[in-house]
Parts: sequence; structure tokens; C-alpha cells
Amino acid sequence: MTEQEILTLIRESVREANMAGILITHDLHSALACDKMVVIDEGRVIAYGEPRHALECSTHDFCKSLRGLM
Repeated sequence: MTEQEILTLIRESVREANMAGILITHDLHSALACDKMVVIDEGRVIAYGEPRHALECSTHDFCKSLRGLM
């Protein structure tokens, strides 16, 4: 299975079960496919919300990486 197929399967399964799903990933493309995201660094939440919200966290490397993908 491809990564996209796995993400689609997870999304459909969660929707059919009428439940919330949590995806833990270091993959930027997977994070951008989510409705909401939490960026945690050394145990601290540094960004939360829609993936575009992470752009406001301009000093963190992860957030800087997101800019290049959006």
C-alpha cells in the first residue's frame, strides 16, 4: 500500500465509525492531510490548529518546513 492509500483508509474508517482519529507522524505530507495538528517539541505544545496555523510558529524547524510544502 502507498502512504496515500493508508491515509485514505484511516480517514474512511474513522468517518464510518463516527469517531475521532489521532495520527502521530513525523511526515510533513501526512500532517498536512489532517484537519487539525499539534506540534510538540520537547514535551511542549508549540502549535495547534489547522495545518496552516503552524506557519505562525516561524522559529521552529518543523514549522519552517511546512512553509515549503504549502
